[in-house]
Amino acid sequence: MKALALAMVLLLAFPVPLFSASPSPSEETVLVSGFEPFDRWDSNPSGELAHALNDTMLGDVHVVGVVLPVSFEDAYPRLRMALDRYSPSAVIALGLDGSARAIEVERMAVNLEHPFMFGFSFVNGSGPLLRHTRLPTSAILAALHDDGVDARRSWFAGLYVCNHVFYRLLGNAARRDVSAGFIHVPPLSSQEPSGMPFDVMLRGIRTAVNVTVAS
Repeated sequence: MKALALAMVLLLAFPVPLFSASPSPSEETVLVSGFEPFDRWDSNPSGELAHALNDTMLGDVHVVGVVLPVSFEDAYPRLRMALDRYSPSAVIALGLDGSARAIEVERMAVNLEHPFMFGFSFVNGSGPLLRHTRLPTSAILAALHDDGVDARRSWFAGLYVCNHVFYRLLGNAARRDVSAGFIHVPPLSSQEPSGMPFDVMLRGIRTAVNVTVAS
């Protein structure tokens, strides 16, 4: 699906979010978002990861998790509400790529989306075509590989809600001058034979948070 959407780009060249208690002013906060289940996926590991990380400490860093609706209209406003409330130093948005076999660290968001079967539109009519991640992708990938977690670099986050959130998040992060980006996770091993165990995913995202904070 992502490959088909990439070809199109080249041719065209509410549940309550999981907010933890407010951190103390002295704590550094990292925001991790995921999505609700959708379509055939009765469980979305990205949302489960955000749930598992919510209100936890990684060293001196307080992690806040939020679960977003799979909706072009509602997903980013929910994330922006968390950004305004917590003023995090870094944001890692997560999503499910049902065809992935590894954690995919995304490199760029595209100012194009496919909200309807036969329709395309811009995410932001006055924005640039591409926005590049603000995460230290090479360092994250190296750390994941060192930790034995399957991971790869991905250059395209699709044209659906994940990319929509990614693109708008990067615009907000640039204004705030904070680290931010998007990581796709594969299905759980209980969902697909080629999927990944939840504990491995969780270890990988914790690693990504630690590397981002240290960079």
